[in-house]
Amino acid sequence: MQEKINLARVYYQSWANQDKKTVKECLAKNFTFYSPQDKFTDPVEFISSCWIYSQGLVKVEFIKEAYNQDQVTLHMLWHGEDGSTFTSTEHVTIRDGKITTIVVENNNS
Repeated sequence: MQEKINLARVYYQSWANQDKKTVKECLAKNFTFYSPQDKFTDPVEFISSCWIYSQGLVKVEFIKEAYNQDQVTLHMLWHGEDGSTFTSTEHVTIRDGKITTIVVENNNS
C-alpha cells in the first residue's frame, strides 16, 4: 500500500514542481479524470487542457490521507508563488503501478 501512497504523492508534487514528464509517467494509458468542472478520458487531453494550472504552484502539503486496496484519497493544501492557497480532495485509483482514475471531490480556491 505504501507504494500507492508514494505514487500519488509523487504525482501531486510533480504538479507543484512543474515536472510534466513525471506527471505523464504516473498516468495509465486508460486514465480518466472527473471533477465538478471537467471530465477527461485520455491522459494526453487531460494534461494539455489542465497543465496551465501548474503555473504559479510552489508547494503541496498532504493534510489527510486515507486508502484502501486500490484507492488513495488525499486532502491537500496547495501554495501559490503569490502566497495564495487552496485545498483539494482527490480520490486516486492506482492499478499496476499507474494512476487509472482521479475523482476530484472538491476544490476550494
